[in-house]
Amino acid sequence: MNNQTIISCIIIGYNSKQELTNLLKSINNTAGVKNKEQIELIYVDDGSSDDSKKAFDIYSLQYRKKSFALLKNQGRSRARHAGIKQASGKWLLFLNSSVVVEKNIFNEYLQIIKNHA
Repeated sequence: MNNQTIISCIIIGYNSKQELTNLLKSINNTAGVKNKEQIELIYVDDGSSDDSKKAFDIYSLQYRKKSFALLKNQGRSRARHAGIKQASGKWLLFLNSSVVVEKNIFNEYLQIIKNHA
């Protein structure tokens, strides 16, 4: 695989600043992906009032990132759709801000893509 964006990891959240920070910590602890350019992280804030988007924007991550905020809470479906519109990857991986990821999530996802694409 070359260095183009393969996976757009779309994270959606609503008033989940602390949980989002835990997710971002787990993302930074993922096993090293050789070409980090293959992964982009997109955070869609679904109208939060707790500075969740700001927390994402200032968090130092090992992958490229961008964020988008909906002006008011519109629900998970609309937030995911907004993330899709921002994505540049060939494959999408959706995460809620309240999860913590396993250490090999991106390497395993890239391997599955390689084996089945």
